[in-house]
Amino acid sequence: MSLQAHLTELDLSDMEKLVALPSRIGMLKGLVKLDVSVCSKLGSMPQEIGDLENLVKLDANDTQISQPPSSIVRLNNLIFLSFEGLRLEDVEMIAQLGALQILHLTYCERLTQLQKFPKKLNTIFADWRNEN
Repeated sequence: MSLQAHLTELDLSDMEKLVALPSRIGMLKGLVKLDVSVCSKLGSMPQEIGDLENLVKLDANDTQISQPPSSIVRLNNLIFLSFEGLRLEDVEMIAQLGALQILHLTYCERLTQLQKFPKKLNTIFADWRNEN
């Protein structure tokens, strides 16, 4: 079998020069954990991220991502999602993540509200201090 089938965890955290994830990341069908936290130049995620059908944990803290790809709603096994410190304005699609239990949105200064929550969500970390 190929590496793609066996790789379960991919830790790219603290890669200061990482500006994009390749679209081929969607081929990592066995991936359970993806960590791109503190990749300070990472500005987006490819739509193929939604092809990671076994992904349970996604950590994208402290990146430049301003909007997750719409395909994120296909991550049916995602339990842990961290978008801490991102410039998010709208995270409405998070309500469609049916398995999500833990959500980190602390220091998302542009985010003003969450209208709907996934049914299984039992822990949320958020900070809506508005200094304006």
